[in-house]
Amino acid sequence: MSQKTNSKLIMNLKCFLCLLFACFFAKSLAAKDDAVQVLIWDERQPRQSEAYDNFLGNEIATRLGKLDKNLEIRSVAMDDPEQGVTAANLDWADVMIWWGHARQAQVTPETAQKKIVSRIKEGKLDPIFLHSAHWTTPFMEAMNERTKIVAKEKFPQPKKGRKIQFQFIALPFRMPPDKNSMVTPAYYALRRGRQIAQVRVDLPNCCFPGYRPDGKPSTITVKTPDHPIAKGLPKTFQVKAIEMYNEPFHVARTRRGNLRGTLAHRRMVPQRRGMEGRRRQSLLLSPRARNLPCLQATRDDSSHRQCLQLAGARVRINS
Repeated sequence: MSQKTNSKLIMNLKCFLCLLFACFFAKSLAAKDDAVQVLIWDERQPRQSEAYDNFLGNEIATRLGKLDKNLEIRSVAMDDPEQGVTAANLDWADVMIWWGHARQAQVTPETAQKKIVSRIKEGKLDPIFLHSAHWTTPFMEAMNERTKIVAKEKFPQPKKGRKIQFQFIALPFRMPPDKNSMVTPAYYALRRGRQIAQVRVDLPNCCFPGYRPDGKPSTITVKTPDHPIAKGLPKTFQVKAIEMYNEPFHVARTRRGNLRGTLAHRRMVPQRRGMEGRRRQSLLLSPRARNLPCLQATRDDSSHRQCLQLAGARVRINS
């Protein structure tokens, strides 16, 4: 498949996905003058020119603007004032589409927590993370926040006696996990007598142990046609070229998958990874922003099959 063809495929697929989920969120939000404000954040790295003439974020903004007149759109970038995540932009936005890959660490955890995760928890923002945003600081901080909440739900403080001491171990660097390593987030509790005394929590790596960038075709089957995310989709549709990822995906656990894919005559089990605020939802979608229209793939541990991830269960950030 030529690079030019790949570029067209990735643009069409990514814009289709963004429109699909932006429209889903638009219907789930409270009415606000019939318009939904969409903030598109893009780190704008030079390699995007392999697939986009005017950067990924601007391409998405152009396509969405043409396809849905009920969306008000702003396109911002890493090099904008305050890295594009000003209070004015975030307070204005209902939905934030985020793409990053090579400049992830330039957004600090403090910025992600204070400006983005706090708004998700308060029900003020719906983020859509586009792969490779699995290692973007806002997504990682959101997964960390959810994991801390789950830890304290799994090991609640006793009504009497000593309080449980929690130790949260963060990823020291952005490094992919080995396939034989433990799956994060991981919880290790120690008892003193009959009571739990300490809990070590290894926060999620937010990555996967391997991938295949060979651009094989895939057939996607809708598993839950009654779900709002699947509204308007045919029972099956084709993706001509994808990049495949291996399970387990080290993130806070999810609930269910909405789409099922087939790659190279093997069955795939897809899921969407995300988190949920009070009324707001967060998605991690997987088309790559370089030269392949990709869907994220995983391995089903029970059957040792390769799996695709496009859309699936939500993970709440709040209880």
